Amino acid sequence: MSLKNKSIGLALLGALLALTSCRDLALDPVFYALSQEQPLGDDRGFPDAVTVHRMVKIGTRYFAAANTLYTRTDGPTDTWSAVAPPADAGLCNGVEVFLGDLYARFATGAGAGLYRSAPDPISWVKIDDLGSGSYAQVTMLRATSLGTPTLFVATWDVALAQFALSFSTSGDSGSYTVVSGGGWPATVSLSIVDVESDGNYYWVIVGNSLYRDDVAAGVQGSTFFSLLAPPDPDSGTVYFGGLLYDSSVPRLYLSAGNGYLHSSTDRGDTWTSSALQRDAEDNDVVVPFTAFVLPLSDGSPANTVYVGTQGQGYYRIPGGDVAGALTRQPSYNITDLYSGALNCLFFDSANAMLFLCTNGSGLWRGSDFSSTVTAWTWKQE
Repeated sequence: MSLKNKSIGLALLGALLALTSCRDLALDPVFYALSQEQPLGDDRGFPDAVTVHRMVKIGTRYFAAANTLYTRTDGPTDTWSAVAPPADAGLCNGVEVFLGDLYARFATGAGAGLYRSAPDPISWVKIDDLGSGSYAQVTMLRATSLGTPTLFVATWDVALAQFALSFSTSGDSGSYTVVSGGGWPATVSLSIVDVESDGNYYWVIVGNSLYRDDVAAGVQGSTFFSLLAPPDPDSGTVYFGGLLYDSSVPRLYLSAGNGYLHSSTDRGDTWTSSALQRDAEDNDVVVPFTAFVLPLSDGSPANTVYVGTQGQGYYRIPGGDVAGALTRQPSYNITDLYSGALNCLFFDSANAMLFLCTNGSGLWRGSDFSSTVTAWTWKQE
């Protein structure tokens, strides 16, 4: 090789080394891009490579279920610590707040099941009677606050290979009623995904079906009927990802796994649908949507909603209009955006911060939202 060619080769090698040294190859692409926007020098002690199932807040204290249950207070420098599980139980994969207490579901060990505690200090008490007989494995927790506060618990029976859904207005052991009758499926073989309420009616996602309570007074009758699927240009079986009710409109939101978002102003009798949302990098791939959150105070137009995806970041729905112009965020052109789902989006209204609970990439915090550029400053907890 001539000296000139050798010099060119060395220059190219140096350029490549410089490019690769400026990024952490272990980061998923979206978080690499976020790291380029803001330094990641804000380590709050949360594991970087875990799956975060759900996050809640009681008073000034956060809780995040990431197989281990983690907690911290909301101060600007406060750090996360692990919460000891109940005796003979482990792997916390869900948390909820109900009537001021923390509820957590633990999936492994002889003591697996649903537990309750005051937020500080933690002292676990098992809820050992969910009204569902031999159903022991808790698969979902959801609390509704409009109207009569109600806690919903989905469980899985291994022997019968089916799910059950029960509810309680106190959360106490032995106070749960199992949903049944009417149009509710006699055998629930598909996962119970989400529950939402407007204070009168209740909606439940079961796999690829949506059910609504048929008694306006609430779930006392424990009878649901199946709604027709929302209008969808792509017919066929598709899972639904999440529900959200905005009482100020009022409007119900439903996300789907085939690239569509739906909303209804008449409790699900009729629906408005978004345009089909496709992957920014691969137009043949449609966006699978997951959970919603309504920030309320990010400087957006009133009723702006956020919705997560499986592998495509998250979307802003300005003014809550699913038929309008949806904004995919972060807005960078990123290849292979996200390695997994956003399981939960949590907004802390007291501190105006948006949290993203990810599959395999830990917990991310957005702050300093700008209404002029509609962007968050992202840091990994």
